[in-house]
This record gives sequence, C-alpha cells and structure tokens, in this order.
Amino acid sequence: MIHYVAHVSVLKKLFDVLLPQNVTILEMSKEYWILVRVALLFNLGNSSDAFLLLQAQQIGVSPAFVPLTVVVMNITYFLSAYPVGLLSDRIGRLGLLVGGFLLYALTYLGFAFTSSSWQIWVLFALYGLYQGMNKGIFSAMVAEKYQQICVVLLLGLLIWLLV
Repeated sequence: MIHYVAHVSVLKKLFDVLLPQNVTILEMSKEYWILVRVALLFNLGNSSDAFLLLQAQQIGVSPAFVPLTVVVMNITYFLSAYPVGLLSDRIGRLGLLVGGFLLYALTYLGFAFTSSSWQIWVLFALYGLYQGMNKGIFSAMVAEKYQQICVVLLLGLLIWLLV
C-alpha cells in the first residue's frame, strides 16, 4: 500500500505533462475511475505469487518442480489471452471481466483449502486463465474509451496497479 501512496505525486505530475492540454486527470470518465478502483481493490487483495509457490511446496510439490507451476500458469495465460480477447469482442467485456474476478476468488479459495499436489497444478492453470481473461480485458476497456494520445498513459496506470 505504501508503494501506491508514495507515487501519487509522481503520477499527478506525469498526468499533467502527458495528458493533452484540454484534458485533466479529474475529467476522465467515471467508468475509467471505477475500473481503476476495481483493479486496485483486487490487486491489494492479491498475494505475492511467492506465497503460492510456498503453498505448493507445503502441499507436497517437489522443490525441483515448484518453479514449473509458474510455467504452467504462464502457458495458460499465453494460451487463453487471445481466445478470450476474441470472445470479449463478440459477447462483451463486462461479463467476462466479472467471470474472471469470480475465477480469481475461487482459485485463491482453492489455494487455501487444497490438500493434494495435483490440485496445485490445476489451481496454477486456473490462475493463468484468470490473468489471460482480465489483463487483456482491462486494457481493451481502456483503449476503446479514450483518444489515442491518452491510451498509453491510462494503460500504464492500469498495468502499474495490476502488477
């Protein structure tokens, strides 16, 4: 949390320099700020992936294979991002975004109650699917709402909150 608060003044200066002269940070739409708040809320609740790795080892995944759980997560992220993006173009983004957050919550709940190493592998794959769903959808929602000059700055803020 301190990380976010410490950079507020830097972000304000960055917005002042990079936004077009006729747009201020407070004039961004209510929808954008709701999106930023949701991203911040879920990011604050997100534990470090290192804790998930420790949970994997504690459940019984061999220390030699623990790093491979992250590989599974990233492969799932890679394989799901494009198809989910195509799906969001067809059926809309909001439902998929909400579904992604639901998947996120269920995945973390699963990590809390897992008792077998095979479940860890499935949970890491589901965590990668959540990332494939929500990171791209967040970016697309911002990109389609704002003029091109603002998109890079707004996506940067959103990615900063998601990392």
